[in-house]
Order: sequence, then C-alpha cells, then structure tokens
Amino acid sequence: MQSIDKQAKQNYCKGKWGITKQSAYQLISGAAVSKNIKSHNCDFQPTKQSQTRPLTKLPADKQSEAWAKSVESAGGQQPTAKQVEAAAFEIVQKEPISPEEPAPTENVPSEGMTPVSNLTPATGAGGNGRV
Repeated sequence: MQSIDKQAKQNYCKGKWGITKQSAYQLISGAAVSKNIKSHNCDFQPTKQSQTRPLTKLPADKQSEAWAKSVESAGGQQPTAKQVEAAAFEIVQKEPISPEEPAPTENVPSEGMTPVSNLTPATGAGGNGRV
C-alpha cells in the first residue's frame, strides 16, 4: 500500500510542477530554512536552493549562525553554496548535532539529501564535488 502512496506523490509532483518528489521536499526544506534566516534579520537572504541545502540538517538556531558565518566569509556579500557548506561543516565540527535534536523541518522527509556528517568543505555535498 505504501508504494502506491509513494508513486501517487511522485506522479503528483511530476504532473503538477514537473519535478520529482525528492525535489519538492528539498524545496520545502529550503523554504523553511529561508524563513528561519529571515526571522533573524540577516542582511542577506539565500537566493538559491544550493545555499539552503547544507543548512537543512542543522537545528534552527544553528542555521542562522551558519548563514551569518557564510556571509562573513563572503566579505559581507551574498555567500556561495560552498561558503554556506563550509560554515555548516564548521558548526557541526564545533558542536556535533545529536539525533535527539531535530532540524525544524523534522516532518519533511529528507530522502536523498546529504547528511551534514557527510559534508566536507573541500569537496561539497556527499564528497562528490557537486553542490
């Protein structure tokens, strides 16, 4: 029965927006991160999904901290996805995220998303060099 539901969601996303279910969940998670960053009155807001993706696995209070660090590393300008990823990695290295500390998008499946623990500042998401 679950595979029918999964297939129905996939078909809906493809038919309605022309995207996969995974992409829809990534967009939803990214929107939650953007809303959180906006609530902290940051000077710059993310403009691309690739900028929010590394932040989706951090708790809400750490998302804005990582975003602020990435803006700082960009010299007070709009940071690149790699700068955001490096800032998120730095936060995780400083204070590892425990499984009991869910991200604010805990009800949104993270199927296909790279866990923060797999991020490296040098290689990008999942170590494959892509962001």
